[in-house]
Amino acid sequence: MFSKIPFNKAKIFSVLALLWIASGYFLPIDITINGREFQINAYPEFYLIPIFAIWRIRTEKDPFQKRRVLWMMGLFAIFFVTMPLFIRSVPLLDGSNAPLVASYHMVGSVSFFLFFIAVFLFGKRADCGWNCTCVFTRETVAWAFRDKTRKGAFWWNLRHLKWILFLTVWGFFIYMLIDPMNAGTAFGKPMYQVIYTIYYLSILLIPFTGHRNYCRWGCPWSATWGVLNILGTFRIAADTTKCTKCGICEKECDMGVPIRNLIFETGRIKTVECMGCERCVRKCPKGVLTIQDFRDQIPGFGLLPFSRMVRIVIGLPLILLPFISNHSILLFLALLGVLLVLSGILGYCPIENTFLKCTPNVFKWTKRT
Repeated sequence: MFSKIPFNKAKIFSVLALLWIASGYFLPIDITINGREFQINAYPEFYLIPIFAIWRIRTEKDPFQKRRVLWMMGLFAIFFVTMPLFIRSVPLLDGSNAPLVASYHMVGSVSFFLFFIAVFLFGKRADCGWNCTCVFTRETVAWAFRDKTRKGAFWWNLRHLKWILFLTVWGFFIYMLIDPMNAGTAFGKPMYQVIYTIYYLSILLIPFTGHRNYCRWGCPWSATWGVLNILGTFRIAADTTKCTKCGICEKECDMGVPIRNLIFETGRIKTVECMGCERCVRKCPKGVLTIQDFRDQIPGFGLLPFSRMVRIVIGLPLILLPFISNHSILLFLALLGVLLVLSGILGYCPIENTFLKCTPNVFKWTKRT
């Protein structure tokens, strides 16, 4: 059914869904049932994302991008649906607590700093490419408007706007260090209010500026992770001797990155803007581009993709066990779960042909097929 929806009709459905999402913030609709009030348009992303993901998967022609959406939906189910059932809140630097889902992008939270480490190691893929609620919305509900992505020098220069909110967010972090008791009320709440308002305004502008408008021009987390893109180990290396300057890479890039200029100037794409979606890598007809990160330095790297997925799927429920009970055996199983998840994420297999088999470097991250 979903695969038969024409693209122009998909845009109509997308506009209606985007308006519904924005209404949850700008125009809450409350109803009363048995004396209790409910907001019927609260957090509509949680049911719209899976619905549009089905359409996206059914209509996606690129096998890798189809797998990427499936991965995103798996991560969405784990981090934003399942884990909050077991972990209600996490601590913040000021001594308060925040709901788990909100904490992923709250500066000063435990979750935020875990993402910080992940982005340093893997690049913006760890959030902006694969695992952000904003990205889930824009890669599914807003996908029909990808063709409206604005490109060119003017739109590229607008990327600097997000540094305003970047400085604001990290100014708040410093405030938290100096005055943790009052920082949240005095500065944090109005700051997040401004960020949320800009975010939901960007939702309304998607049909005119493309699905990644907020990521490109407004998101302080995109800017933060972008700094780690430069400082960390992630990059896309380029063999410019193969490049014919066909421009396919730039056509495919949703962030408007001038890829050809970068690779001929520096021999790589290592920029604040790259989100690691791999479209430029996958679509290049000459195989010019290759993704690299710290895993390429690990001996024994080369776990099969399916085996990596199985380890992560098995490991994550084990990690949650201590939150159910503090029995010592559950702590041991949780440690085993951590090891399984890390080996799956890193693609690490020190001994060939062991549990969940490896292959010697044939399926390295830099040599995907």
